[in-house]
Amino acid sequence: MWNNKAAKDLANVSLEKSFSTNGYYKAPDGILLQWGYNTGGDSTGTITVYFPITFYAVPYCVITTVAFGAKTGVASASVNSKTASYFIARKSYAESAGAHPAGEPIYWFAIGRWK
Repeated sequence: MWNNKAAKDLANVSLEKSFSTNGYYKAPDGILLQWGYNTGGDSTGTITVYFPITFYAVPYCVITTVAFGAKTGVASASVNSKTASYFIARKSYAESAGAHPAGEPIYWFAIGRWK
Protein backbone atom coordinates (compact mmCIF):
# COMPACT_ATOMS: atom_id res chain seq x y z
CA MET A 1 0.00 0.00 0.00
CA TRP A 2 1.25 3.45 -0.83
CA ASN A 3 1.72 5.77 2.17
CA ASN A 4 2.90 8.94 0.35
CA LYS A 5 6.40 8.22 1.68
CA ALA A 6 7.65 5.86 -0.98
CA ALA A 7 11.32 5.05 -1.22
CA LYS A 8 13.02 6.16 -4.44
CA ASP A 9 13.23 2.54 -5.60
CA LEU A 10 9.60 1.87 -4.47
CA ALA A 11 10.85 -0.91 -2.18
CA ASN A 12 8.22 -0.02 0.44
CA VAL A 13 5.31 0.14 -2.03
CA SER A 14 3.15 -2.88 -2.87
CA LEU A 15 2.79 -3.09 -6.62
CA GLU A 16 0.88 -5.72 -8.54
CA LYS A 17 2.55 -6.66 -11.78
CA SER A 18 3.08 -9.40 -14.32
CA PHE A 19 6.25 -9.06 -16.36
CA SER A 20 5.52 -11.41 -19.24
CA THR A 21 4.85 -11.18 -22.98
CA ASN A 22 1.25 -10.22 -22.19
CA GLY A 23 1.60 -8.37 -18.91
CA TYR A 24 0.60 -5.43 -16.77
CA TYR A 25 1.74 -2.99 -14.09
CA LYS A 26 -0.67 -1.53 -11.50
CA ALA A 27 0.64 1.71 -10.00
CA PRO A 28 -0.46 2.80 -6.50
CA ASP A 29 -2.23 5.90 -7.86
CA GLY A 30 -4.63 3.81 -9.98
CA ILE A 31 -2.82 3.86 -13.34
CA LEU A 32 -2.77 0.50 -15.12
CA LEU A 33 -0.31 -0.18 -17.95
CA GLN A 34 -0.80 -3.31 -20.06
CA TRP A 35 1.09 -4.69 -23.07
CA GLY A 36 1.17 -7.73 -25.27
CA TYR A 37 1.89 -9.63 -28.45
CA ASN A 38 -0.93 -11.39 -30.28
CA THR A 39 -1.15 -13.52 -33.39
CA GLY A 40 -4.17 -14.42 -35.44
CA GLY A 41 -7.05 -12.53 -36.90
CA ASP A 42 -9.63 -13.25 -39.56
CA SER A 43 -9.52 -12.90 -43.35
CA THR A 44 -10.25 -9.15 -43.09
CA GLY A 45 -7.24 -8.61 -40.80
CA THR A 46 -9.48 -8.07 -37.76
CA ILE A 47 -8.23 -9.33 -34.39
CA THR A 48 -9.84 -9.26 -30.94
CA VAL A 49 -7.31 -8.93 -28.12
CA TYR A 50 -8.23 -9.54 -24.48
CA PHE A 51 -6.28 -7.63 -21.83
CA PRO A 52 -4.41 -9.71 -19.21
CA ILE A 53 -6.62 -8.08 -16.54
CA THR A 54 -9.72 -5.92 -16.93
CA PHE A 55 -9.48 -2.14 -16.65
CA TYR A 56 -11.79 -0.26 -14.25
CA ALA A 57 -13.25 1.55 -17.28
CA VAL A 58 -12.47 1.81 -20.98
CA PRO A 59 -8.70 2.49 -21.25
CA TYR A 60 -7.52 5.98 -22.13
CA CYS A 61 -5.64 4.69 -25.17
CA VAL A 62 -4.52 1.54 -26.95
CA ILE A 63 -1.49 1.73 -29.24
CA THR A 64 -0.76 -0.99 -31.80
CA THR A 65 1.92 -1.88 -34.31
CA VAL A 66 2.28 -4.77 -36.75
CA ALA A 67 5.26 -7.14 -36.45
CA PHE A 68 5.87 -6.98 -40.21
CA GLY A 69 9.41 -8.36 -40.37
CA ALA A 70 11.57 -7.94 -43.47
CA LYS A 71 8.72 -7.68 -45.97
CA THR A 72 8.42 -4.80 -48.39
CA GLY A 73 5.51 -2.42 -48.02
CA VAL A 74 3.93 -0.55 -45.13
CA ALA A 75 1.88 -2.21 -42.38
CA SER A 76 -0.48 -0.74 -39.80
CA ALA A 77 -2.91 -1.83 -37.11
CA SER A 78 -5.68 0.55 -36.11
CA VAL A 79 -7.95 0.16 -33.08
CA ASN A 80 -11.58 -0.07 -34.22
CA SER A 81 -13.16 -0.30 -30.76
CA LYS A 82 -12.18 -0.84 -27.13
CA THR A 83 -13.82 -1.92 -23.88
CA ALA A 84 -12.51 -2.44 -20.36
CA SER A 85 -11.67 -6.09 -21.14
CA TYR A 86 -10.65 -6.16 -24.82
CA PHE A 87 -10.05 -4.20 -28.01
CA ILE A 88 -10.60 -4.91 -31.69
CA ALA A 89 -7.93 -3.92 -34.20
CA ARG A 90 -7.68 -4.17 -37.96
CA LYS A 91 -4.33 -5.01 -39.52
CA SER A 92 -3.44 -4.11 -43.10
CA TYR A 93 -0.46 -3.55 -45.34
CA ALA A 94 0.11 -1.61 -48.52
CA GLU A 95 2.52 -2.42 -51.31
CA SER A 96 2.79 -1.57 -55.00
CA ALA A 97 -0.06 -4.00 -55.81
CA GLY A 98 -2.46 -2.25 -53.40
CA ALA A 99 -3.75 -2.60 -49.83
CA HIS A 100 -4.47 -5.98 -48.22
CA PRO A 101 -5.52 -7.42 -44.85
CA ALA A 102 -2.46 -8.38 -42.80
CA GLY A 103 -2.10 -11.72 -41.05
CA GLU A 104 1.02 -10.76 -39.10
CA PRO A 105 1.10 -10.52 -35.29
CA ILE A 106 0.73 -7.23 -33.43
CA TYR A 107 2.37 -5.64 -30.43
CA TRP A 108 0.09 -3.45 -28.31
CA PHE A 109 0.23 -1.14 -25.30
CA ALA A 110 -2.74 0.22 -23.28
CA ILE A 111 -3.05 2.87 -20.57
CA GLY A 112 -6.02 3.14 -18.21
CA ARG A 113 -7.14 2.84 -14.58
CA TRP A 114 -7.47 -0.11 -12.24
CA LYS A 115 -9.38 1.84 -9.56
